[in-house]
Amino acid sequence: MSILLKLHLLFALVSISSLMFRLILKRVKPVILEKKIIKIFPHINDTCLLLAGVTLAVTYGVSPAANPWLISKLLGICVYIMLGVYALKIASTKIQQIFGGLAAISCFIWIASVAVTRSPLGFFTGIF
Repeated sequence: MSILLKLHLLFALVSISSLMFRLILKRVKPVILEKKIIKIFPHINDTCLLLAGVTLAVTYGVSPAANPWLISKLLGICVYIMLGVYALKIASTKIQQIFGGLAAISCFIWIASVAVTRSPLGFFTGIF
């Protein structure tokens, strides 16, 4: 496993951990979410995650046009981001925040399954 792939996996782990940490803070101590480092760190990490992913794709010659699983992964990342924004910024009730957070976490798990299986359906491959 290359250093670049390990970095990509590390950034992904930090991304989901950061989301879960902020979801918990939103419920128990929302004032901490206003700290500058809490606001900017996820953006820095997710930018590094994206750059590592693009660099991996270029390095190994993996093109979204020739690899449908990569298109699914990219679309899943967009949904993951939207669900995270919903849970952290848009949702106003506790149940909406929990639903949005669990949906974002589920989406992240699906994205990881797409990467592992290299199937556009991820862990749904055997079902459909």
